[in-house]
Amino acid sequence: MWPMKRPNNLNYLLSPRSIAVIGASSTPGRVGYTIISNLLQSHYPGRLYPVNPNIQETMGIKAYPGIDAVPGDVDMVMIAVQPGSVPDIIDACAARKVKAAIIHSAGFSEVGGEGRKLEGEVLRIARRNGIRIVGPNTQGIINADANLMALSLNFPTVGDLSRGKGVAFICQTGYFYWDWVFRHPELGLAKAIDLGNMCDLSHADFLESFGNDPQVQLIALQVEGIRNGPRFLELARRITKTKPVIALKAGRTQSGARAITSHTGSLAGNDAVYATAFKQAGIVRACDMDELVDFTRTLACLSPLPHGNRVAVITFSGAAAALAADACEEYGMEIAPLSQSTVAQIRKILPPWASVGNPIDLFQSPEVDQKMAHAVTIEALFADPGVDAIMIIGLMTGYHEPFDIFDVLRARIERGLRKPIVISGVRDEKGRGHWLALEEGGITGYSSIRRAIKALAVAHSRYRLTST
Repeated sequence: MWPMKRPNNLNYLLSPRSIAVIGASSTPGRVGYTIISNLLQSHYPGRLYPVNPNIQETMGIKAYPGIDAVPGDVDMVMIAVQPGSVPDIIDACAARKVKAAIIHSAGFSEVGGEGRKLEGEVLRIARRNGIRIVGPNTQGIINADANLMALSLNFPTVGDLSRGKGVAFICQTGYFYWDWVFRHPELGLAKAIDLGNMCDLSHADFLESFGNDPQVQLIALQVEGIRNGPRFLELARRITKTKPVIALKAGRTQSGARAITSHTGSLAGNDAVYATAFKQAGIVRACDMDELVDFTRTLACLSPLPHGNRVAVITFSGAAAALAADACEEYGMEIAPLSQSTVAQIRKILPPWASVGNPIDLFQSPEVDQKMAHAVTIEALFADPGVDAIMIIGLMTGYHEPFDIFDVLRARIERGLRKPIVISGVRDEKGRGHWLALEEGGITGYSSIRRAIKALAVAHSRYRLTST
């Protein structure tokens, strides 16, 4: 029976002053080479000690035959060796007063049998000596604020991740934060943890750490199984009052649960129990990667959040208007009834024979100046007390077409957004810079009408949670 209180030591993982890479390599393509390359490319400011008895140096850095030969103190070790060697390595690290370890090696509880026994042996040694572990079977850690890319896979340069929206990921595989960075590098990544098999540190440990971290504004979780559920939920209930927490729970089906066991050795648990617990704790649940990215981006960027569920839809297509109305009803939003004043203002910019309702079809005549029409309509909707949010459906490209309204939206951002605006539009790569400018200003865009409305519904739920 282990003591209930153990040293936290997460600072030694997230901001280590020195790192020893055990299993370092001078051969490109080897994991031990990639780890050091990532640390150098991220401009890690601390001391770096490659450890391998078979090499003299790597990438211009002197190597050491063992952890006992390293001349300075070591805060953290990164281990990339055969699994059978790991217990002895952890024992040697204990003699050097190492505080934390990232075990990249696989072949532990995820393979069952002897692997599970081996993982238990590693944990016993670590706990006896106060060493905290991420992994085994992990890709590693990112802390952009500390210039730390402690990863076992090549991480290409994608910009300054710290200049973002304060998003942090806690996952059981690095795939999820990789996907986020490649989709939205401009939104940054404050911190990211691949927990791997979670033999020691788990979601709750980093949830608590990130909940108290002023650099983290939003926490995204990928969950296969939760250790110490009561502690996790108690932390989540407290943290969600001030920071959004979004969770993608895998293993909703029997097939998914079996896949989880073979991946990290976790038990998936009853999905209905997770759904109820997440809801009670104020955690937003995502059902797939698209939703995880959509909800994370929405709650990181959309400003302000909708105070109510009444939506005004501006469209250039009657068919798209019907899809928006369907999505509103599906996700608990409403098509807002427009005030007489709003209708009167919109009538002034449309032909006399045009009908005005909500959704608002501004493309009823080719003679209408679409930029002017969108500007007038948005101002009217901002003034309408019965409208809580605005959705725009349009052709949002990089070309100056009659209904390309980027200029209108940028001008509105400069004067301030009094209500949230989301966009679903036909878009192209040429217009990417325009889209980024809008997101920086608080307007978010989505690839489909349904995804845009669902994101609005999530944002409204977030407002209700924080306003009570």
